[in-house]
Amino acid sequence: HALQARQLLPIILCCGDHSDRLQLMRLAATYQVDHVVIFSDMVSLRDAVDIFPTTRPIIVSFEPLENEDVSTIRIDGSAAADEIVERLVANGKSRFTYLSGTSSSWIDKLRRKWFADALARRGLTFVADATGTYSYDSGFKEAVPLVHRFKTDAIICGNDVMAIGARDAVKRVLGKSAPEDDAIVGQDGIAMAAWDCHDLTTLSLDHVAFINAVVELIERHEAGDDKPDTITLNLSTRWGATA
Repeated sequence: HALQARQLLPIILCCGDHSDRLQLMRLAATYQVDHVVIFSDMVSLRDAVDIFPTTRPIIVSFEPLENEDVSTIRIDGSAAADEIVERLVANGKSRFTYLSGTSSSWIDKLRRKWFADALARRGLTFVADATGTYSYDSGFKEAVPLVHRFKTDAIICGNDVMAIGARDAVKRVLGKSAPEDDAIVGQDGIAMAAWDCHDLTTLSLDHVAFINAVVELIERHEAGDDKPDTITLNLSTRWGATA
């Protein structure tokens, strides 16, 4: 809506679950566009920048990319992660595990680092890691062995959907309630995480501020600003009612 209000036509190219990355890049290269906003790290960001040689991409990612033609929106969740760990530790949690969505994602690695750094400041580390697929089913599946095998009392998930799956597994398979017995935290702040049936604690992005940042960089490009710009947005904690 924000782009259309400025007479810009958005074209969306979905990268998730795309097995042939070269084909995806060839498809992207066929479009003649004025602006490019890259959200995914499914392909190398350097390769993605090379696909669009006639425009200045805006990278929404965490991977360091030194390129004078690239503007960046960085998302920082370190303070929010520290806030969550502080409360969980104060509530007696000490055996933390991390459930990532993919082992190759730079974004997921940084999300884990926010929490790992917060634990380290309190003399703790993750007692185990597991890898899912960002799906509900993978969150449900991986939560059970994490609790059984590693006696975890807090699971940090790479996104909200896996966290919802993990909470359902804890409740239904293990006969425990969450988060009273097991603190389960998501990331993304999707609308579903706030539903009463989930009421999940999660790292949340101010989506209005995010869209405004994207539009601001586009407008700078259109105005002929040749200097690469970086805008940093901080995530906040959305507490579940029972956290």
